[in-house]
Amino acid sequence: MADTVDTAFVPAFQNVIVGLYAEDPDQLQSTVRLRTGVVGKTDHWERLGGVKLVPVTSRHQTTPHTEMVHSRRRAQMADRAGSELLDQLDEVKMMIDPRNEYTQNLVRAYRVFIAETLVDSLNAAATVIAADDTTSTQALQASQQIANGGTGFTMAKWRQANRILDNAGVSRAGRTALLSAFAIEDLLADAQVTSKDYADLAALQTGTIAGKMFMGSTVKVIGDATPDDTAVLTGGTLDPILPKTGNIRSCFLYHHDAIGLSIGKVATPEVDRHPDNTEYKLELATFTNNLAVFLHEHDAYADAVRHSRRALDLLTALARPAPSLAIERADAHNLRGWILQEQDVRQAIQAYEEALNHFRELSTAPAITRIPMFHVRFGDLLVNLAVLATGPAASDRSRRLLSRGIDQYAEAARQVANSGSTEEIRMALDTLALATRQLAERDARPLLAVEKELRRALDQRGSSQADAPH
Repeated sequence: MADTVDTAFVPAFQNVIVGLYAEDPDQLQSTVRLRTGVVGKTDHWERLGGVKLVPVTSRHQTTPHTEMVHSRRRAQMADRAGSELLDQLDEVKMMIDPRNEYTQNLVRAYRVFIAETLVDSLNAAATVIAADDTTSTQALQASQQIANGGTGFTMAKWRQANRILDNAGVSRAGRTALLSAFAIEDLLADAQVTSKDYADLAALQTGTIAGKMFMGSTVKVIGDATPDDTAVLTGGTLDPILPKTGNIRSCFLYHHDAIGLSIGKVATPEVDRHPDNTEYKLELATFTNNLAVFLHEHDAYADAVRHSRRALDLLTALARPAPSLAIERADAHNLRGWILQEQDVRQAIQAYEEALNHFRELSTAPAITRIPMFHVRFGDLLVNLAVLATGPAASDRSRRLLSRGIDQYAEAARQVANSGSTEEIRMALDTLALATRQLAERDARPLLAVEKELRRALDQRGSSQADAPH
């Protein structure tokens, strides 16, 4: 809740909200390779090394094979979200409508997050993916770093950075320089930037070179101000976007193709009643039910049925636990069966049946079958059912229960094979490997058949990634 919103009540003198300054590093996405709509926890970026032509030494000779080096880097997806709650009673007492500014503030926060992500990628070690899917890290080489040398940002350092990229064959087109406000201050003290010979920059007139093309690069300035009255503007914040150690700050010069930005889904900022608020949903369901009764009494049958269905859907959603809780509930029945089976097999089987019923319901939601814990917990259940069906207390009922569990998980695994990501397919394969070790050959056959489907799907995913142009 906006605890400081009372400062905007009626006694305030102005009727416009002025957002406290937050660095808004716009247009940074255009300086890197961008891929949107990414599905999964990770995304891979393919790289292709250079090649050198070889001499032709004789007529009609076979065209030499000049092998090109492929390599891959992994991007790890990370979720971010934010919101602010505004009480309706507070809004009545205000002369101003803060909702638009609040929304814009969240948009600025999103842009800052993008800037932080790009800078972190430039500054951190890259995750390297080998041909066998093993991973390692690759830090930025020392030859690509310029020591501070006890001085601020200078033209000499910029020339040196250009020389490093030029010598590596990096194109001049598409370069970006990420500089701090302090680096701009240093550059404005340099005659090469402010003299008439560089009048096209208009550095003295504008007080900056941000957004300009200079030294072969588009200049982007990343400031340190935070949207807070306590922002430390003189020396920068404690956690600036551009990394800082002591009084040494890192700036970056890079090419468009050097960095890949993977975005899964960008949530559109909205101003609305809190959609996840249980009290609001219950209030809406009650109102909708009452409206359905009113419409029915006034012979509006179709509308009454529609609103009645909406009320029922709202109440059903309220009664349904969150996916993680639903998985834990199913696992609780599994654990109860495991505890009971030594003393009371009949009650143990009932508990296992409850667990299977819950997992069957969960399996109808593709989003839940993509959750790693779903496979882990279902695998635990299959192992327990196998122990029960092959142990001293085995019976026709316990064997039927095991067969049912195998069929249920096989169906869930097929969903993953048809529409799951590479990581999700591997999760299902791990669960099958665990379960089949506990099963007799005859019982394991349905799972082994699904395992083949998963491996074919995994091969197809790998082939699609290898063939995709980048």
